[in-house]
Amino acid sequence: TYSRQGDNEKAILEFQEFIEKYPQSELIKSAHFEMGKDLYNLKNYKLALSELKKISTDEALYLIGKSSKELGDQEGEITAFEELREKYPQSDFSQEAYFRLGNYYYNQERYKEAIEEFNKIVQFFPQSPLLSETYYWMGWGYFKLTDYKKANEYFNKVEEDEENLDLGQRTKFMAAESWYNLKDYQKARAAYEKFIGMYPDISLSANAQYAIAWTYLENKEYESSIEEFKKLISIYPDSKFTEEAQFRVSKNYFLSGDKNM
Repeated sequence: TYSRQGDNEKAILEFQEFIEKYPQSELIKSAHFEMGKDLYNLKNYKLALSELKKISTDEALYLIGKSSKELGDQEGEITAFEELREKYPQSDFSQEAYFRLGNYYYNQERYKEAIEEFNKIVQFFPQSPLLSETYYWMGWGYFKLTDYKKANEYFNKVEEDEENLDLGQRTKFMAAESWYNLKDYQKARAAYEKFIGMYPDISLSANAQYAIAWTYLENKEYESSIEEFKKLISIYPDSKFTEEAQFRVSKNYFLSGDKNM
């Protein structure tokens, strides 16, 4: 057919003619769908929607959601994806729907609902290419709910991805942050130190060095804290933490009771 040959415009004309000639045909829904798909491929999203809304197959609902997104209609996108995952929970097209819904609920601060959506990807699509990002956002969902143990568990599930190095870096940092919030300062420190060892030159390493100093300060180990704050000042002089680090060094000298250190 024209459609399969990628000649979308010719295909649209043929489908229009078919719809006009055979409005009662058993193939009418397929014609509307194929026409909608061709219009979507031509980036004519408004007209694509008018055709696709006549059908409620999994692929049609997926393209309705995608078209709505392209038109900046978030409500339309979310409605389509909610219907898609309700009617076709295990369809391949539902993977992206769960992911988009998870992000939507997360941004609405509806963290439990976000986790539920992301977990459907884990449940139904264990080989999904979205799996690492899914674990990352589940980690953040639990972190926001202050369930730091679960957050740490999911951050640690994220695998190294050469195509998305930034994700791996942020995940390792957040795993350390989870230990810190659990007040397990020894494990937090080890995780921060490992992070700095792996990524010494990225901006988050300054955050990690700052946090290491605080793991000592939280335990009133002032001398070690001073050493780590000094390290921060020396290695990351342009960091947003440098000014506070200088203040903490002075204050920790006072707290340690040794003003001549």
